[in-house]
Amino acid sequence: MEPNRDADSEHADNDNDNGGGVASCSDGGVECGGPVDVEDLGPGSDPAVGVSGRRMDLGSILLPIPEQVQVQVQTGPDGIPQMVHLVTADPGRITVEVFAAPRVSGQWSQVADALAESLRNDGAKVRVETGPWGEEVAAAGPDADLRFIGVDGPRWMVRCVVAGPPGTGTAESPLVATARTILSDTVINRGAEPYPVGALLPTVLPDPIVAQIAAAHQQRHLAAQHHNPSPEPIEQHP
Repeated sequence: MEPNRDADSEHADNDNDNGGGVASCSDGGVECGGPVDVEDLGPGSDPAVGVSGRRMDLGSILLPIPEQVQVQVQTGPDGIPQMVHLVTADPGRITVEVFAAPRVSGQWSQVADALAESLRNDGAKVRVETGPWGEEVAAAGPDADLRFIGVDGPRWMVRCVVAGPPGTGTAESPLVATARTILSDTVINRGAEPYPVGALLPTVLPDPIVAQIAAAHQQRHLAAQHHNPSPEPIEQHP
């Protein structure tokens, strides 16, 4: 049900006005302090310091990393990072992405409608439910559950994808609760650069993770050379 991506994994706009940078949140049983725009943090606030620990700075987004959650970086065949996932012990996987959006809110509603239609066309059982921030798209398939949570902000839109085994995608599940807790303590650093509406904002990995990925990619490259050595050149005689 989720788009296939050819990649490996490493552990380790328009000028129209939406007002304040704190994303809207309805009463859904969770404290919704965020996601918040970095420009709307209080004076002297450190964006890297979250409610219960430090946030991981990924450039356009600063994510809190709860205990017992592993960071998994998805890379392409060339070793270039493409996406960051949070792998939980529930078990499950949480992926938070931020996209460029108009100043006026409402981008997520359009995206949610398109997602629901696409998932139904793929044969999934789809429900559109109301969560803390508004519409959530829940999809159940024979092998996995998916839940898409979206939040509109000023010139950005966050999409959180929660994926897990069947039964873990319900609104009351521990996996979904973890995703909502992460979202509520997330900070968005949209920046002033112009991006087309719907463009995925860039991810910038911390230097230690970049070094780990580069080392792992090099090890795989050396292992492949060892198992598939280049043929010896054939000596030609006149």
